[in-house]
Amino acid sequence: MNAKTYFGFLEWEKDYNFAYLSQSMNKDRFFAFLMFLLAGFYLFDKPIVQAVRELPLESHYFFRFITNFGASHWYIVPSSLIVLVFWLMDWKKLSRRAYCQFLLIAMWASSFLFASAAGGLFVNLLKRMIGRARPRYLEDLGPYYFDPFAFKSAFASFPSGHSTTIGSMAFLFIVFFPKAKWSLMFFALMVGISRVVVGAHYPMDVIAGLALGGFISWLTVIFFVKRGMGFKRDECAVFKISPKWPKRRLSFFEFRQAMCCGFSFKLKEHCH
Repeated sequence: MNAKTYFGFLEWEKDYNFAYLSQSMNKDRFFAFLMFLLAGFYLFDKPIVQAVRELPLESHYFFRFITNFGASHWYIVPSSLIVLVFWLMDWKKLSRRAYCQFLLIAMWASSFLFASAAGGLFVNLLKRMIGRARPRYLEDLGPYYFDPFAFKSAFASFPSGHSTTIGSMAFLFIVFFPKAKWSLMFFALMVGISRVVVGAHYPMDVIAGLALGGFISWLTVIFFVKRGMGFKRDECAVFKISPKWPKRRLSFFEFRQAMCCGFSFKLKEHCH
């Protein structure tokens, strides 16, 4: 599969429209969320940050560990490697079963790569354009100080990049593991809370980041649904992986054999 074939596979359909967006988005909910954020700026951000600073230092160790799960490289690097491996592979030499299963993995890895990379780029640009001062400047500048287009890390608090990443990844994992949705949502929330505890963000920065990350993954899945690539949407507008992972999966030997065939390694066994 060469670059032209792979990226052509991901092109938008010419007849694409935003019917999917209008069916799910609700303007009233969107404006209600904005009003909640504005109210949170004035009612919650300052007292919560001040309260968190009073927590015993021992309680910070857990949050300093869990906050790392919001770093985008944990998701961009492995998904990029998977996509790269399948991109360089010679798909014509694969058996039909290996081809189908590898194609599913490639499409799902692409969804994680697109969501994490696009979300990371967008939120880093957005937060520097907004220019909200971080909590460490609370005493000097206050919680409502903004320096738009400063493009400095000190003024890149809103929205939280880590929260955007974990919100995006949690949404995708929920699509794959819907029965674990509450656990995944709780984990994403804990990562978001950790950003407040470590002093990197205000609470509203975290909430905005989680919502933005979920929205970016939602758009990503819609894109893949429209292309028929690894996801579908049922009659209840719930996203699911499609087709489901086959019951008869490739064994380790079959997987090794298929990978070797795809990269033209010499084997005694036949590739087909």
